[in-house]
Amino acid sequence: MREERLFGIVICLICIIFLTACSSENDNEIVFINPFVGADADNFQNMIDAYNATEPEFPIRNVAMEQDAMYTSISTAYPTGTGIPDLAIVHAERIQNFVQNDMLRYLDNLLVDFPSLTANNYIESAWEIGDINGSRYGIPLDIHTWVLYYNEDLLIEYGVEHVLEDGVVTYDEIREIGEAVQNAGSDLATLGLTWMWPNFLSLYGQLGGQITEDGTNPTLHNETAHESLALLHQLYLDGHTNENGEDASQLFQTGQLIFIPEGIWYLNTVQTIEDFEWGMTHTPQYASGRLVNWSSSHQFVLFNSDERSEEKEYGIIEFIDWVRDNSIEWARAGQNPAAILESDEYMQMPQAFLLETETARESLVIFEYLYNGYVSEEINRIGFDSVFGNMGIEEALESAQRAVEDKIAQDRSES
Repeated sequence: MREERLFGIVICLICIIFLTACSSENDNEIVFINPFVGADADNFQNMIDAYNATEPEFPIRNVAMEQDAMYTSISTAYPTGTGIPDLAIVHAERIQNFVQNDMLRYLDNLLVDFPSLTANNYIESAWEIGDINGSRYGIPLDIHTWVLYYNEDLLIEYGVEHVLEDGVVTYDEIREIGEAVQNAGSDLATLGLTWMWPNFLSLYGQLGGQITEDGTNPTLHNETAHESLALLHQLYLDGHTNENGEDASQLFQTGQLIFIPEGIWYLNTVQTIEDFEWGMTHTPQYASGRLVNWSSSHQFVLFNSDERSEEKEYGIIEFIDWVRDNSIEWARAGQNPAAILESDEYMQMPQAFLLETETARESLVIFEYLYNGYVSEEINRIGFDSVFGNMGIEEALESAQRAVEDKIAQDRSES
């Protein structure tokens, strides 16, 4: 453990030194830090290359970092006032916390000369979360959502393709399919148990759960949260999921799993599949009448800095405005750009169904909470252990609730 912490500190120091070097190397460059290091990294770099090809006064230098390292490097560098990036992409749920800690520059006065950067041109939920107490701190790049990928060939093989007729797959239907698989004498997994945070929150939201009721105190240790984890645990006990330690993604890609909940960003991965027909639909639902799909939004923000000139800030907004009108490449990565796209190419993309109707748009729920990061950490910590039976559900939720409360109390004592 000591070696892991030391390694983390070293990585953070390297990140800070790198950012400091980038920021001081060329005043005419916009140092842009973002967490795009996965399958969508090439798409994002393509966008930056296309913008730089327009020969702007302030070209973009792309600094992509794994997200935990990125957030740690920012929080560590911020008190020094050096090495702060000119522009950053952060997850929408973190904006409120950054604002409370006086870390973000409000953007209202910078947007005066950019009439296209308004609510009318963006998906409502993605635009609204960048507004804190009437001031604009974030401009959305996208709204990304937790969805469900399926193996269409296997659904047909087991005679259960009818579950796709209404575009919604419920947990009852997943159980029905799992029983059909078992009755056929197969041990094929039906549902992949993947990242617990969005899986839990989607189901918790469908059941009416909220991660906070007053905006401050977490609400994780309750009957609704228990029911959510118990449902997933029972599917595991009944043999309808992958086993603990099995890679659900690998199982799906090799045709050994019918459903895998994943993000729309997983599209680049499934598009490489050639051995079977696949599709995408809403994340599994408790009932077909109330849709909730966990969603988030990558948002452009400017961290407070005395090193950034007014001219450069204007150049930054010019870049953001360009992205709004040139985001089809980001859609090719599987994302849903927050700027409304009217494009035949986009409408043919699998993820476009999430924005086609008002009902679908309303299902894209961003769980905004000042201490969102703490909740996500704790749900991820106890999620698999509780679902796979290594820890009792009641014990797990009590532990998560207490841990979040302790972290909040520590934050308040340090402020």
